[in-house]
Amino acid sequence: MRKAFSALIAIVLLIGLLGLPSALAEDVTLRFMWWGGDARHQATLAVIDRYKELTGVTIQAEYQGWDGYEQKFMTQLAGGTAPDICQIDAPWLLNLVQRKMFVNLKDHPLVDFTQFEPAFIESSCTVLGEVPCLPCGINCFRFFANKDFLDKHAIDIDKTYTWDEFFALGEQIHADNPDEYLLAWDPGEPWQFYDEYIRQKTGLYLLSDDFTVAVGREDIIDGLSMLQKMYDTNTSLPLSEVQPFYAAMDTNPKWIAGQIGGLPDFTSKYVVWEESSDFPVVSMKLPVAADAKGHGATCRPSQFWGVPTCSKNQEEAIKFINWALTDPEAAVLLGTVRSVPAAKSSFDVLAAEGALQPVLVDAIEKGLNDMAPAAPFVMGDAEIGQIMADAYQRVAFGQGSIEDIADELISRLTMRLDEMQAE
Repeated sequence: MRKAFSALIAIVLLIGLLGLPSALAEDVTLRFMWWGGDARHQATLAVIDRYKELTGVTIQAEYQGWDGYEQKFMTQLAGGTAPDICQIDAPWLLNLVQRKMFVNLKDHPLVDFTQFEPAFIESSCTVLGEVPCLPCGINCFRFFANKDFLDKHAIDIDKTYTWDEFFALGEQIHADNPDEYLLAWDPGEPWQFYDEYIRQKTGLYLLSDDFTVAVGREDIIDGLSMLQKMYDTNTSLPLSEVQPFYAAMDTNPKWIAGQIGGLPDFTSKYVVWEESSDFPVVSMKLPVAADAKGHGATCRPSQFWGVPTCSKNQEEAIKFINWALTDPEAAVLLGTVRSVPAAKSSFDVLAAEGALQPVLVDAIEKGLNDMAPAAPFVMGDAEIGQIMADAYQRVAFGQGSIEDIADELISRLTMRLDEMQAE
């Protein structure tokens, strides 16, 4: 009996040294909700299975593609039925913190913050003094391109083009072959083209966290005019041919056939573009505005994992998140399905095993070395996003003058910002 007891103590001590939960919890069942593609699903399911082997905790997987995820997630949150662990996107953070819907992880004893760069946590994960979730990976917005297409049209991957130069290339490419387009811009991406252009041109984001429109009317007209030029020159695949593949452009026949040069996207989706093509996929810097005042790359966490306040198993959920994002064994199972890991321990083990794709690491490094300031959190508001998307669509489909679209955009943004400030 004494030997058995001693052995049990030894096992408990060993588990503690390994940083794993100190007791099996067969009676605990957690729900975990995320979005992604097949590669992400399979890797995450493998992590869930391994965690159960180690702890006895059962985790029910609730996963899907991106389309419809946000609506489902927000509906469950509002009804108090959200899963114990949720994958969320950066633009949602402000609303979640304002409504106290997620557990504040700042200085939480179950989280190993030594594995995360403090400045990254402060700039990209801290909202109104709270840390509502942990970053899964580091995400940079780049131009992912078909290398064969670039070589065919003598496009220099190492050159920083201006948008005017890029549009001239796009116009010539399409004129030579009407089936080809230099890029396809998916307006489902968090960063609308015109907002990115305005930030480059002025050095300011369109909106400010003091609930105001931060740039002038002429700046907005300029940004919308450049968006119109992208379509008028046939640089981008028409929006009518992009929309049927909303957030799933890897399935667009033109991309698969090599008739699209590239797609502006975050590094977390590099695996998607690589797996959907028979040609090499490379990364290059997006063009910048002429005489740009702010040309840095958008870099932020790829996704976050957090625990809703409605969870009945908050501590167990936090234990899983901390383990999955910082444990070397979990890192190997997850790989880069959520971009390059944000936790140092996870990054180091993948680097040591040669599991980090060179193109992806290069994109991250170049993005971080040329990083723009973090975006104001007000820009993550769902209604703000819809207002900006509506303006994008009107320009892309030629529905009204640029001046009228700009005035409507300013009016709607101002009304929504006033509402947010009063909340």
